[in-house]
Amino acid sequence: MGTFIAVLLKIVSIVLMIVFIASVALLILTFRKPKKVSIPSLLIAIAISLITLIIFASLTRYNPPLWLWFLMAILGIAIGWFWARTTRVYIKGDQVFSRNSIWYLVVWGGIFVLNQLIIIITNRPPDITMALLIISTATVWGTNGNIIMRYFQARGSLQPQAATAGVIYPPNVPPMGVNAAPASAFCPNCGTLLKPGANFCMKCGRKL
Repeated sequence: MGTFIAVLLKIVSIVLMIVFIASVALLILTFRKPKKVSIPSLLIAIAISLITLIIFASLTRYNPPLWLWFLMAILGIAIGWFWARTTRVYIKGDQVFSRNSIWYLVVWGGIFVLNQLIIIITNRPPDITMALLIISTATVWGTNGNIIMRYFQARGSLQPQAATAGVIYPPNVPPMGVNAAPASAFCPNCGTLLKPGANFCMKCGRKL
């Protein structure tokens, strides 16, 4: 039975390594491209990470104290929450998009290097491997949870415009009742009233 589990873990490790290499290549090639935020995809990633953690914990019979589980989970969520802030979430038309900055790769690289250093220094015992898996799983929760929260915040910013849905204002012509505002306070593309200091139009996504 022990040999079977060892072989199974080896196969799973190889598969995960292939997936990891493909994911890294895809991340580097597409990290600056705008992507439509998909709540189901984010939730599926959270579910898969949790299932993977449960399977590995069962196979390795890793059973640390509850407080240690909690501490590692909190650490991972905090890392993920911070990492998510390097991703810009914005409105374009009536959809929510996200786009990673260069800092997204910087933080990812730092986390990866730290992870590898820990494995090399500790010679990768099962307890260390599982601890890192718990933290990385919680990082997925923190990252995706932050983006989900900002998605709904962005969607909420569209609600005040619902009363004027279907009404198209020409460029630089403000809606009725706000004529006192200067023309520069409105998007030159769709005529939407801009927030002070805005770099992008919250309705059409045009860069100002």
